Amino acid sequence: KPDVALVDVMMPVMDGRELLREMHADARWRDIPVVMMSAVSQSILTRDGPLVCADFFQKPFDLWKLLDRLRELTGMHEHH
Repeated sequence: KPDVALVDVMMPVMDGRELLREMHADARWRDIPVVMMSAVSQSILTRDGPLVCADFFQKPFDLWKLLDRLRELTGMHEHH
């Protein structure tokens, strides 16, 4: 079981929003924090309802900020 999931909104077969809904519907996966990312702004993506995720990063994003956030979510608090 992963400590955190880093998910792009636009993926083949199942998009990130659908994956998020599937994870929340399954007790085995619903407690895993999900960090969503997309080239599309969050305001556009939330027109059909909120993205219930731990965080959202719009591409392009600062890699160090993403890594810091992933450390926070997994309990590893090292900072660069």
